Amino acid sequence: IKLGKRLHLEIKAYNLQTQNLASDKINILSKLKINNNYIERKSDKELEAYYLIKDFNSKNLILIQLITPRDIFLQSQKTLHTLLYTIILSTIALVIAILLLVNQLVLKKLFKLSSVIHKIIQTGNLKEKVPDLGGDEIGDLGESFNTMVNEIEKLKTNAIHNEKMVSLGEMSGGIAHEINNPISIINVSANLMKLMHQKGIVDPEKYLKQIEIITETVTRITHIITGLKNVSRDVSKESFAKCALYDILVDALGVCGEKFKVNGIKININLNDPIFQTQINCLRLQLSQVFINLLINSFDAIEKNKDPWVEISVAKDSKETLEFRVKDSGLGIPKEIHSKVFQPFYTTKEIGKGSGLGLSLCNSIIQAHGGSIFIDTECPNTCFVIKLPKRVDSNE
Repeated sequence: IKLGKRLHLEIKAYNLQTQNLASDKINILSKLKINNNYIERKSDKELEAYYLIKDFNSKNLILIQLITPRDIFLQSQKTLHTLLYTIILSTIALVIAILLLVNQLVLKKLFKLSSVIHKIIQTGNLKEKVPDLGGDEIGDLGESFNTMVNEIEKLKTNAIHNEKMVSLGEMSGGIAHEINNPISIINVSANLMKLMHQKGIVDPEKYLKQIEIITETVTRITHIITGLKNVSRDVSKESFAKCALYDILVDALGVCGEKFKVNGIKININLNDPIFQTQINCLRLQLSQVFINLLINSFDAIEKNKDPWVEISVAKDSKETLEFRVKDSGLGIPKEIHSKVFQPFYTTKEIGKGSGLGLSLCNSIIQAHGGSIFIDTECPNTCFVIKLPKRVDSNE
C-alpha cells in the first residue's frame, strides 16, 4: 500500500487454521502468547509489527504482519509524547487555576475567620470582630460568629457586675463600720465644740483643731463613698482611659479595707510611693474588680490564721510593663491545681462561699488589657502576679 512519497505500508495476513508458517513466524507466535501485538526492528529503515486475532475460544485465528518505515513510526511516537505532555501541562495549569480560585473564594476567608478566633483566644478581647466575608456560607458563618461573641461579651459584662455585687455584699459589714466610725468622730468633735460654746470657752486653736478633724473625716467618708460608687457602676459602656494606679487601688481598698482592719488583717501597701502615680491606659472599674477579687480570696484564705497579712506592691518589669504582686500570709496554692484556678466555676472554697468566677474574670479582664496573671510558684506564700503594659491601644 502506497499512501505517499514516504509512507509505504506492507500488510500480510496468515490464516493460522489452514496455512503452514515458516519458523520465523512460529517464533513470533511464541512471543505473542502474552500480548496480542509485537513490534521489532526489521532494518535501519523499517519496523515490523504483528497482531494476533483469536476466536471466541481463544484459539489463534489470523496473524497480521505490518511493515512500515521506521522514521514514520518514530515521528508518530514523538507526536504522541508531545500530546501527552500537553495534556499533563494543561491539567497542572487547570489544577493551579482551581487552587487559586479556591484560595481566593474560600481559604482567604477561612484564614480571616481563623485569625480573629486566634486573637480572641490569645488576648481574651471579645471586641475583635470578623470582617465582612461576603454573602456566601462562609460570610454567614462570620456574621454568626460575631453575633455569638457579642452575646458572650454581654454575659461576661453581667458576670463582672454580679461578681461585683457579691463582693460588695461580702464586704458590707466592713463598709458599714468604715462609715460609722468617722461619723462617730464627727459627732464627738461637733459635741465638743457645742460644749465649749455653752461654757463660753473661746479658744480658736481648739476650735480650729476640731474643724480640721471634721474636715479630714468628711474627706475620708467621701473617699469611701466615691470608691463604692465607682466600683458599683455599670462597666458595659466603660472605655479605655488614662488612670493612675493610685486611683485603681484606692477604689479597691475603699471596698475591702475596713473589713480587713476589723478582722485584724493587715494590708501592707505604700500608696505614697511615686510608682502609684504611674498612668496606664485601662478600664479602671474592671481593674479595680480584679484587685477586689484577689483581696477577697486572700481574706477567705487567711482570716483564721495567726497574724494574717496581705501585701500589694508594684514594680516596673520593663520600660513599658508593670508588675503587680498581691501576696498574703497563706502557705500557697497546691501546684496540682494551678492550671485549674483560672477556669470558670472552679473554686476551692466551701459550698455557698464563692461562685468560682472571681479568678476566671480576673484572667479575662487582664487578657483584655494585653497582660497576664499567674501564680508565683517560687514564693513560699500565696502570691498572684499581674503583668500589664503601661499603654494599651484604646481600640482594643
